[in-house]
Amino acid sequence: MGAAFGPTNALAISRGGLLAAYESTTGRVGLWNVDGPKALRPALPRAADEVHFLAFSPDGKTLATASAHGLLQLWDVGARRRLGGSYLLQEGQPWSLAFSADGAAVYVGVEGAVRAVSVDGERVAKEVCARAGRSLSPAEWERHLGGAPYQDVCP
Repeated sequence: MGAAFGPTNALAISRGGLLAAYESTTGRVGLWNVDGPKALRPALPRAADEVHFLAFSPDGKTLATASAHGLLQLWDVGARRRLGGSYLLQEGQPWSLAFSADGAAVYVGVEGAVRAVSVDGERVAKEVCARAGRSLSPAEWERHLGGAPYQDVCP
């Protein structure tokens, strides 16, 4: 299977039997059905940085990728598209990557610690409201969530 991808430096397998492999020569993550194995086309679009870690959500619908430079990206496996923008981890180089059991957070091992990054929309909205103490203004919303329709998410 490795010969079909070329050099591969990151692998993940979902509970449902999908294999994700990052091909360093193309900068893309390919998906395979392990019962074959059979390549599932198309591959995911090119990642923003070289991927070193991959993890599937518990339901297998979302794939998280992390680069050596701390760039975290989420992918919709079925639609083969990135979910939102990239998230830069401020703590440094990641050493591991895993989803929480409920799929609402991604855990990233960084520099001797574990960082939890919320990825569930409702949880993220609650955290933003708690930190800001208010809803984002339309301008702030556009700056941080460009492309998503504005919503007043804080009670």
